[in-house]
Amino acid sequence: MVEPLPEEQWAKSSAELARLSKEVKQRHALQPNRPIIAILAEVYGEEASLSA
Repeated sequence: MVEPLPEEQWAKSSAELARLSKEVKQRHALQPNRPIIAILAEVYGEEASLSA
């Protein structure tokens, strides 16, 4: 039988992912009727253009 990993061995979210997730949640709170996928695309698209 396979045992689950102990919690201290679980993967941790990066600071970048946490920052982007926070931005998505803030924008969604301002525009709750807007599709979340559109907000995700916008935030990640902006991030990509800043990185280029």
